[in-house]
Amino acid sequence: MFKRFREKIERALERREAERPLSRDEVDRLLHGMREELIEMKSRIPRLERQAMDLDKRAAQQVQRAELAYNKARESQGSGDMGEAQMASEAARDALSHAEDLRRQADESRGEAERLKGEYTAKMDQLKEAERNRDVLVARSRRATTARKLDDMLRGPESGLGRLERAEDDIEAAEDLAAAEREVSEALGERPPAKQIETDYELRQLEAAKEADEIEERLKELKRQMEED
Repeated sequence: MFKRFREKIERALERREAERPLSRDEVDRLLHGMREELIEMKSRIPRLERQAMDLDKRAAQQVQRAELAYNKARESQGSGDMGEAQMASEAARDALSHAEDLRRQADESRGEAERLKGEYTAKMDQLKEAERNRDVLVARSRRATTARKLDDMLRGPESGLGRLERAEDDIEAAEDLAAAEREVSEALGERPPAKQIETDYELRQLEAAKEADEIEERLKELKRQMEED
């Protein structure tokens, strides 16, 4: 919106070829549009925070389901009921996948809320400055002979728009860094020694044990993340 604000002034000057200055009413209408955007932005923050909390609760429920299924798989494996163990392991994996997906959604909502908070603060400062100096905007538009001069004025090193754009660059850089960190793959562990498998039952036992270990690790990681939050 703030870039559009500058663009609207530029277009207004270009249409008039700087022959007629912007009126106070025209500047006030543009400032009103900026205020409306800030109101809408501010209202989104608590909604995103509530959404993140709800997603966290749902993720916790899925973790509980995964634990129950995991324990059942262990019991069935111990009693030799490999069919029941397999079904329970699948249920545990499904619940874990759902929990991990919900956690990702919650993190995205929290990240968006934090981004909006920073953007809101920066744009509020710019709006306050623009409202304090709307008389200056009107007066300078009278003296501006090209849209570029007004653009240079608004982009000045001490202007709110300059600070806003620097803040936006910082936010984007932080988001890029977070995305890069998430993409770093975990180092592979040592390959376990090969085991001689002679029967189908032994194969199913080995697969069940591996599934149980994987589920246990995922459960631990999810619970650790939830405790940190």
